[in-house]
Amino acid sequence: MVINTEFLKSSEEKLRNYLYVQDNVFEMCKKVALESNNESLLF
Repeated sequence: MVINTEFLKSSEEKLRNYLYVQDNVFEMCKKVALESNNESLLF
């Protein structure tokens, strides 16, 4: 069985980019959640 290393490399890169984006989205959600919590405490 021949493994296509180019394919593996590009897949790894895509996965890294995907995880990086997921991480950023998670951070943004946390910030928004914290901000909305702070606002609801004020009222």
